[in-house]
Amino acid sequence: MKTLIDLIESGIVPDALIRAGIPAPNRKRLREKHRGGIDALRAHQCAIVTMLRNSPIAVRTDAANEQHYEALSEFFNPARGRHRRYSCCYCPTGRDSLDDAEE
Repeated sequence: MKTLIDLIESGIVPDALIRAGIPAPNRKRLREKHRGGIDALRAHQCAIVTMLRNSPIAVRTDAANEQHYEALSEFFNPARGRHRRYSCCYCPTGRDSLDDAEE
């Protein structure tokens, strides 16, 4: 499986072929999850919640920082306001701005 992922990440495999292949493993995973009925599905969900509660909030932050700094800061400018903070805002009226959110 690692070889297939390596080929996909290298750009050799066309996007159309990748998109066509995505549903198959998803269908297989869903069939496996539903095999034991609702009780098995609930137990699986509880196990995931327990695992997440016992996991650190962030893992491999070193890798995230490395990937972030691979891009020039100008790349992020459309997502930052006048103060150059990494911000977001919800603008239900369409009159608010990213600068307002930063302030």
